[in-house]
Parts: sequence; structure tokens; C-alpha cells
Amino acid sequence: SDVGVNRVQGGIPLDFGFTLPNLLFLSLGFNQITGVIPSSMFNASKLEVFQVTSNNLTGEVPSEFGKATKAYCVQNCNQHLKHLDINNNNFGGLLPGCICNFSITLETLIFNSNKIFRSIPAGIGKFINLQTLHMWDNQLSGTISPAIGELQNLVTLAINTNKLSGNIPPSIGNLKKLLQLYLIENFLQVSIPSSLGQCQSLTTINLSYNNLSGTIPPQLMDLTSLSVGLDLSRNQLVGSLPTEVGKLINLEILFISRNMLECEILSTLGSCIKLEQLKLGGNLFQGPIPLSLSSLRGLRVLDLSQNNISGEIPKFLVELQLVQNLNLSYNDLEGVIPTEGVFKNASAISVFGNSKLCGGIPEFQLPICGLEKSKHKRLTIAVKLAAAIISVLVGILLFVSFLFLCWIDMGSFGSVYKGILDEGKTIIAVKVLNLLHHGASKSSIAECSALRNIRHKNLVKILTVCSGVDYKGDDFKALVYEFMHNGSLEEWLHPVSGADKTVEAPKCLNFLQRINIAIDVACALKYLHHDCQPTTAHCDLKPSNVLLDHEMTAHVADFGLAKLLPPAHLQTSSIGVKGTIGYIAP
Repeated sequence: SDVGVNRVQGGIPLDFGFTLPNLLFLSLGFNQITGVIPSSMFNASKLEVFQVTSNNLTGEVPSEFGKATKAYCVQNCNQHLKHLDINNNNFGGLLPGCICNFSITLETLIFNSNKIFRSIPAGIGKFINLQTLHMWDNQLSGTISPAIGELQNLVTLAINTNKLSGNIPPSIGNLKKLLQLYLIENFLQVSIPSSLGQCQSLTTINLSYNNLSGTIPPQLMDLTSLSVGLDLSRNQLVGSLPTEVGKLINLEILFISRNMLECEILSTLGSCIKLEQLKLGGNLFQGPIPLSLSSLRGLRVLDLSQNNISGEIPKFLVELQLVQNLNLSYNDLEGVIPTEGVFKNASAISVFGNSKLCGGIPEFQLPICGLEKSKHKRLTIAVKLAAAIISVLVGILLFVSFLFLCWIDMGSFGSVYKGILDEGKTIIAVKVLNLLHHGASKSSIAECSALRNIRHKNLVKILTVCSGVDYKGDDFKALVYEFMHNGSLEEWLHPVSGADKTVEAPKCLNFLQRINIAIDVACALKYLHHDCQPTTAHCDLKPSNVLLDHEMTAHVADFGLAKLLPPAHLQTSSIGVKGTIGYIAP
């Protein structure tokens, strides 16, 4: 019986199953049915397909489905049920362990988009004929049971967007028929199991938005069956991309952005000739863009942003005619920007944050390349603020008068302003120090010393320093930074309003955004404490000193109280506490 997509309203009659004991097929999907599933439904002893997707059904997942020891109807029903689909309803409560008493003939089990919690029962491994298991978008917790590896006929496994933790069980390598694996947006930890490379039928793997660590196993690159996508982004993976990545000759999408991968971008990526989207942004890759990428003729999206990539922009990027989005921002690229191909479309390319680039189309607002401009090639944004190098003092005077029209905030040692350059194309943040305030000059020296030798994607980047005298003849000093479009974390957590100041309350941070912000801040602190020389202590970490860019990536700012720590054997203790009054930073 199929009454799907008919705008049926109301509840399922309580005696429905008693009146139709020989029912084989029941589809009530895409209606407006409310209430609970009546227990009489399980009197339909020959039922093979039960589908109530996209309704407003409530209550818990009916435990009668699996009470084979108590219900005669289920003893019979269990012999025939093949397809159970209750997705996109309002079912809640615990996932009953008795679902493992379903018939071993079950082929499809779809519970996604409900409010079901509890861990996945270990007995789920008995469904040896199961081909589709969808439990995504619920509140499942605990670990993924190793019994998952017993579902040897499984084709699709989707348990993303839950609260699962622990590791991905190595037994997953037993799923030889698995085509699609979705474990997105959980709290999975430890490393990616090398046994995943034994699933030789996989076309899609998505493990993004987890806490996976360690290196990418080379065995994963043996999956030549991967044709749709491999997404490992938003984890904590380290090391380099395996050289075996060139074996993925059928892959169309490769996302490994927002990890901590390093070394050079591998030339073997050029062997992945079917790639259409390649995202490597937000890592620690260095060196030049490999010429082997010229083989990727079908490439539509290339994101290499927020790395340490150096050298010139290779000419082959002009010849990739299908590229619609090219992001090279925030690297260390230098030289001339081409004006052909994708480079003639300002909306399709981003090169911001590469101070050594020149030329390109006018929309980029970069210095003109050429002999007469060679001595200015390395000038910073601060010099752009002045009318000319010869009249630096006049430029600073004009700059100061402009700033008072764009005031953002006031801190302990000065005020912060928003600066707009190049007819609105470039936005900067400028901290003008109040040198009459005790400690302001020392604060600027501390900040410059702290930021001089550090470079990290989660630290606010200082662009330059302006120093001179203002129109009153007083000393003038300003620090110029990248502008963070989404303000401070303080403004998101505690929006303020008052008679003299009103801040519109922004959209609340969701749980995933909060986790990512915490990870970003932790990465910045790890770098400061362990990976940079000399070791740096921030000394004033708080929400107002965590700034958010246009992608909601967190950047730690305000190093005015930072302390450069000597080697361990030279350190001494102090009872003085630096930082915000009434607040002791971690």
C-alpha cells in the first residue's frame, strides 16, 4: 500500500495492523502524519517494507520491532522485514537494543534525521544481509562498535552528524562491498585505520569535521576505486601527504584542508588526472606550486590558501580553462600575477595576503611591476597610506585625520580603527597607541618583538608599524593588522547594548563553530609554547583577544603583554601577574 506524498494528516489508526495482517508493503512517506506508530502495526506478520519517512511522528523508536520473545507478530514479521525507513521524523529517546532482534533478512535500516540517542548496539553485526545503514543526524554517542565489521554486505554506511567518539574500528576493513562511508561531524579520535585500505570497492570517503590525528595511512591511497571524493578536512592530521596519492587516478574530489600537514605539495598529485576539486588550504605546506598540476585539465576548484607556499605563480594555471575558483591567498608567493585565463576574473580568484606579488588586473590593486617600481616591491600597506615615501610625515597626518571617522574600539593602550584602502578593496585594522598612557610604548615594543618572528594561521598578522609625529608635534605610533570581519569572540558570546553604544546581537555560535574556535586557539597556543623560537607566552588570553575572520576562523591577537621566554635552564619565577584586572589567563 503506497499513500506517500498525499498530504495525509492525522495519526495512524490504532488497529491498523489488526485489520491488515497480510500487508506486504506500506509507504506513508512525505505526508503530515502525527502521533506514534501503533503497536498493532507489528501484527502485519508478512510485512517486508515499512516506510514512514518525512512525517511528524513522535515517541521512541518502537521497541516492539524487536521483541521477538514477547510478540507473536514480530516473530513472524522478523522473517520477512527487509526495509525499515523512519527517517526525518521526531522520534527520540534511546535506540533500543532490541532492534538487533530484527530479521537477518533486513537489507535497509534508515533512522536518520531524528533525535535518537544512545550508542549503536553491538548486536547490530547480526544483520549479515544489511546493505544500507543510515543513522546520521541524531544524537548517538559512545563508540562505533567493532561489530560493524561483520556487515559484510554493507554498501552504504552513514552515521555522520552525531556525537560518536573513540576510534574508527579497524574491523571496518572487512567491508569489502562498501561503496560509501560517511562519518562526518563527530568526535572521532586517534588515527585513520590502515585497514580502511582493504575496502577495495569504496567510491566515497568523508571523515571531515572530527578530531582524527596522526598521519594519513598510505594504504588509503591504494583505493583506486575512489572516484567520487575523499574528504579528510577539518581534523588534526600531521605529516605529509603520502606520495602514493598519485594512485588515485579516478578521484574527482580531494579535500584535506584545515589540518596540520606540512612539507611540499607532492608532484605525484599530477597523476590524479580526473580531479575536479582540490582543496589543500589551511595547512603548513611550503615550497613552490608543482608544475605537475598542469596535468589536471579538468580542475574547477583549486584552494591552496593559508599555507607557506612560495615562488612565482606558475604559468600553467592560466591554461587551466575550466577553473572557476582559484584561492592562493595568505601564502608567500612573489612576482607577476598573470592577466589571462582565470586571472582576468577578479571574482574567481583570491591572491590577498601575498605581499610580494605585483601586477595583475586593476581590481587586485597591486603595485605595478617594472624596473621603475623595483625599489618599492617590498613596501608594506603602511607605505600605501602615505601620499609618497618622501612625505611620510604628511601621509601620517592625513592618515590620523581619516582614522577618527572609522573608530572601532578602545583598549588599554590606545584605540583601534578600521581603514579602507584602494577604493574599498582592502580593509585593515589600525591600533593607534596613546603614548601618554604609562606602558603604551613598552606594549608596542613587546607586541612587535613577539610577532616579528612568528607565523601561524591562527595568529593575527601584523602588517607594518607607523612611527613619527602628528599634527600637534607629539609622537605618533600605530600598528597595522589584517582586518577580522567577524569581530571578537567576546562580541559573539556577550553582545552588548547601551545608551551610547549598540551592538546588534549576531547569530549564535553553534556547537561545531565553538569547537573549531577552541581548536584554532589551542593550535595558536601550541605553536607559541612549543614550536616557535623564542617560546612566547601571551599573558592576556581572553575572548576579546580572539578575533574571527570572514570564515569564522579564530586568530589570537593583542600581544601587548606577551613575554618572550628564555631557555628552560635560564627561567626564573615571578609572583607578578600580567593581564586583565580580575581575569587570569590560562
